[in-house]
Amino acid sequence: MKLMVQIICAIALLVLLVNGQRPNCWRYYQEDPDNIDQVYFPYEKNCQYFYQCTAHGAMRMKCPPGMHFDRENHQCGRPDDVVC
Repeated sequence: MKLMVQIICAIALLVLLVNGQRPNCWRYYQEDPDNIDQVYFPYEKNCQYFYQCTAHGAMRMKCPPGMHFDRENHQCGRPDDVVC
């Protein structure tokens, strides 16, 4: 099972690297697999999106309508209050 998770993560990261994105969920998964879903990365192309790490790699997520992802606080907030 662990090998399968490693293979899936490697494939997901390869896909992200090919697309120019570089979230490194694998490192966080190795350090603390139980809390991997609490690791976030900004999506460089659009402030409304971000990556959330999972055991299967990074998944692109979207903030609620009218909100932007704050790269300093790693959460969504009002566009005037966040660092995008």
